[in-house]
Amino acid sequence: MARRARCPAAAHDAALLAGVAARLRDEFAAVATLVQLRAFGVQGALDDFGTGYCSLAYLKHLPIDAIRLDRGFIQGLPGDRYDRAIVEAVSGLAATLGIHAVAEGVETRAQAEALRALGITRAQGFLYARPLDGAALQARFGAG
Repeated sequence: MARRARCPAAAHDAALLAGVAARLRDEFAAVATLVQLRAFGVQGALDDFGTGYCSLAYLKHLPIDAIRLDRGFIQGLPGDRYDRAIVEAVSGLAATLGIHAVAEGVETRAQAEALRALGITRAQGFLYARPLDGAALQARFGAG
């Protein structure tokens, strides 16, 4: 699929945000779609985990590789005890399920250090890089 769409070789390794597929009315269709994408090497992730439409039930039913912890639970780190408790619990849940937990919206070194101490080893946010368009991404990291 990635090759037919003429995507760069590494493009099919990018994580698909399963939040959109998970919101489909027909859960069977969402699962089937994610299974087909996985066959092409596309990884699935539940986006904004812990908020809105992202139910714990999706962990049981959707074939995913990661959960992306919403930035709302990251902003209060390291000081907010509720954010720490939630992040630690999600980190443990992900480890038990054999999937990755990714922190969204990391902006400070203190947040990154707190996340590492709580078991989160993957993160994204302004601390690491600003959003890049396709051309800037290719210039920074190369085509493959």
